[in-house]
Amino acid sequence: MKKNLQYYMNLNYTITVEKYFEDDESYYSVEIPELPGCGSYGANLEEALARLEESKELWLEESINRKLDIPEPVSEDDFSGKFLLRIPSRLHMKLSKNAKSQNLSLNQHIKSLLEQSDIAEHIQTIIQDSDRKLASEFEAQNKIIKRLEKRIESLEAAFSSRYAQAFEYQHEWASDTSLTQIEQGSIIYTVTTDPANICWTREK
Repeated sequence: MKKNLQYYMNLNYTITVEKYFEDDESYYSVEIPELPGCGSYGANLEEALARLEESKELWLEESINRKLDIPEPVSEDDFSGKFLLRIPSRLHMKLSKNAKSQNLSLNQHIKSLLEQSDIAEHIQTIIQDSDRKLASEFEAQNKIIKRLEKRIESLEAAFSSRYAQAFEYQHEWASDTSLTQIEQGSIIYTVTTDPANICWTREK
């Protein structure tokens, strides 16, 4: 079969998906690990995957034009389940003893160890992914808090400015010698003694 652009586009490549949060918004990042540098993003998963198809086509087309080797996805059919492994005799002896103590064959014991290692690696990957997502969410929350703090500072500054203006006005009013206050019982009379504008006000 001729390995042209359509051939590679029809291959079932692995796609990794990650969700990120930034400035109160979320977006998806998608990549094809077998094709280094081939990735995209989108506001939702559908948009990100659609863009990834475009990136994939451009990546493959450029590689074909430049006659570069293009990796193909692997599947279980590519592996027989058997491989030859050479290890130090001391390690071989230790593994054999451990297998015997557990009533297992050497093959079964090594298989069990590999499976445990694979599970541990998978769990570690999940933890790391969770940590990244939490860090991303924490950063987004931090940005919200900082914006709120700036808004509060702005409101406090505006309030302080208006309070200072009001205090200055009251001070000018109190220092005006043309104003006289006369208190009579529970009533206060403020009299303007300016000859050009004589009047009085009554306050309870």
